[in-house]
Parts: sequence; structure tokens; C-alpha cells
Amino acid sequence: MSKIRHRQEKPSPEIDYAEIYIPDDRYLGSGLFTTVTKAGAFTVPKVVSSIMIKVPAFQISLNLNPLTKEIPVLLGFADDSDPISRKIYFFPENVDLMDSHEFQVTFKDWEIIGLSMDGVSLGLKESSSLGVSTEGLLPPGTPIPEHVGSLVLTVPRHNIPRNIQEKVLDDIFDLSKYYTFYQVNQGNTEINIYRNADFQFVYRHYNPTFGEREIRIDFADAERAGARAFFLTATWSSAKNTFHLGLIHSDPKFEGLRQGFALSEDKLKLIKENIDTLEDILHSSGKEEEAHQFLKNNSLILGLTSTVDPISKFKLGDDFVIDFVIREIPYGYVLVEIERPGMRLFKKTTPPERTQDLNHAIEQIENWRAWIGRNHAYISDKLGGITPSPMCWLIAGKRIDLSTVETKRLAEFNEEHKGSYQIFTYDDFIDRVRLVINRLM
Repeated sequence: MSKIRHRQEKPSPEIDYAEIYIPDDRYLGSGLFTTVTKAGAFTVPKVVSSIMIKVPAFQISLNLNPLTKEIPVLLGFADDSDPISRKIYFFPENVDLMDSHEFQVTFKDWEIIGLSMDGVSLGLKESSSLGVSTEGLLPPGTPIPEHVGSLVLTVPRHNIPRNIQEKVLDDIFDLSKYYTFYQVNQGNTEINIYRNADFQFVYRHYNPTFGEREIRIDFADAERAGARAFFLTATWSSAKNTFHLGLIHSDPKFEGLRQGFALSEDKLKLIKENIDTLEDILHSSGKEEEAHQFLKNNSLILGLTSTVDPISKFKLGDDFVIDFVIREIPYGYVLVEIERPGMRLFKKTTPPERTQDLNHAIEQIENWRAWIGRNHAYISDKLGGITPSPMCWLIAGKRIDLSTVETKRLAEFNEEHKGSYQIFTYDDFIDRVRLVINRLM
């Protein structure tokens, strides 16, 4: 038996150090997690996160939220699965957050036992949303700005008892009553997401500036038998008001994640016009660089199925610049690299070998993922909810330049790296966008 004691010095600008102590390295589920904030850490009111990870076996996170006066603590595995234990504590009344403070989480048998601040135990918040979790650009409970917001719901959560999951699903499919997924009334904004008696999922959003908006998605063909969970996401802003829905179901007709997207007809027409233009440019002689720039300049195409507007030229510190960051269900944040349509993916060898250009692009993606894994606490402050190993997309090359053997090799490569990164030719990406548009129009 050996002890584990690991300390990170200054893992983020707001944290002096974070330390994990586990008395038995054969059992990671019991120990102490200590975080010490710097004086002035909350000069700007924002969430400060402290995370310790041992992939894939262990992850603990402490999220200090001065806006809501809450401190969510999550304990579980670093494999994108739901937390095993999740608890929310309160900051003490009248605490001076401008001072340096020590926070210590005690956990035993994969259960969070308590949280102390400067040696004093903090109060625990009673759970009021069993079966529903929220995440997104705004922490739960935060006053919602009038023009910007994002929210993701998974109903029911997979880490709650099976009998409660079944009860939640039974209630959703009981058409004798409405089922409310999410309801909030804060400041000048009201949001309500529910299932009505016609088995429509309704997203209603109201504020004085825009008045009332309501989006309905019909899922009348969904059946209770075999249903496991629903994903619902909503985003709103002065320019965007969308509601996305997905259903996980064991019935073959609901294979995988079925998604419905509610987008305005004008927006869909604009996307279709843009993708038509991109395809024309792509297959016009001598205009490959123009196609490259067109895709970069029309992020609406990339963001068609994103739950947030695409973020262009996102910087990883001073080391890397990512072409675009989007957020996709079920991947979460996706990092997108756009290369030239004329880039060759494989050499004319038997079997096909990757070209130097493709190897360089893949190496760049791997460098992004490694950087985020090393600096997860820092990047989580900018992209809340990003995983330590995010999905990446590389868009490069044209399908016409691939032989049958090379096309097969590309498919094999994507299957081998499924969940890490995927390579699209420009044609493949256009086909993907067209498929989504055809389902919506």
C-alpha cells in the first residue's frame, strides 16, 4: 500500500495551489482534496474551478461561484461518465472573498463527505432538481441576462437510482398531465421547457424586449418501451433563438441519438444558399483557396448543429489558435481545424500512407488535446464543461482525389479514432450539412 500526495502549484491565475491526498493508492475513492485561492481571486465575479484528474480512473472538481454563493463539488471518473457523487455547498455569510481561503473536500468510498472553508464546515444545499441537471454558459441560479443564455438538460440523469429514472420517464410519457423539464423566472426573463398533452416539447422564452417566443417540436412517434433518456438544449440571444432535442431509445427506429432542430426558415435558407455556394466554389477550377476562406468566413455552416455560436480563432494561451470551437450533442465542445481542399490526405503507396500535410494537421490536433488535458482548470474557466480530451474535427481534401482504397482507409482511420477526432473531406462535410438541412426543411 502506498500513499498518493500530488500538489499543483498555481494551476490557474486565481488558485495558489491544489493538492490531492489519497492514503491508499489501491483505492482512489477516499481522501482529501485541498484548494487554496489567491488574494483577489474574485476581483472579477466569475466561477473559479479547481480540478484534479487521473485519466481515466479519477476526477474531482471544486467550482467556486461567487455569483450564486454556491460551491458545486463533483467526484467520479475522468472518462466523460456522470459524476458518482455531486453536492452543492454554500459560502458562509459575509465572507470576504478578496482574501485568500483554503477549501478542503473530504471524500470516502466515492462519496463526498464534506467541504470546509478555512477549517469551518460549510452548509449543504438540499437537492431540488432530482432527475434534471443544467449546464451551459450560465451557472444554474445565475440571474439571466436579457439577450444571452444557454442551457442543457439530460432527463433523467443516469447516476440517479434506476427506480427514479423509470418514474421520471413514466411521467414524461403520461399524456394526462404536462411534464415540466425546466422553469425559471429571474429578473426580466422567464424560461419554461415542458412536454404538453400532444407529446410536443415546448420551449417558451419571455423578456420585455423580445416579448414571448415559443418553439414546439413534435415527438408524437416516441414510445415509452425502451426509452432511456432525453437530451434537450436551448440557446437564445438577440440574433438566435433555437431549441434542440434528442432521444436515446433502444427501439431500432431510434438508433443512437435522434435529434430534432428548430431553426427559423430564413436561417435554413441562408445555410442552404451558403452550402450551395461552397460546393460551386469547391468544384470550380482554381478556386480551392476561395473555398477554404468561404468556409472560414461562413461559420453559420459549421454552427448548424451547435448549441452555441461558433467561436472563431480561439486561443489556447499563447501556444495555439483553433480555427473554430463549437458545441455539439453528444460530443460537448468540438475543436475544428480547416485545411485546404487541395490538401492530399494519402500518398500513392500500397497500402496508402498519410501525407506529411495530414500528419502535421493530426499532430496539431493532438497538441490541442494534450494542452487542454494539462491546463484543464484554466480552459474550463473559458469553456465551462469542456472535457480534458475534447473531440476534434479536421476538414481537408476532396473526395474526388481519393481512390477506393484511400476512401476505405480514411473510414478505417475515423473508426479507429472515434471519440477523439474525425477527418471530413469538404464533400463529406457538405453532405453532412445537407442531410441535416433536408431533415429540417
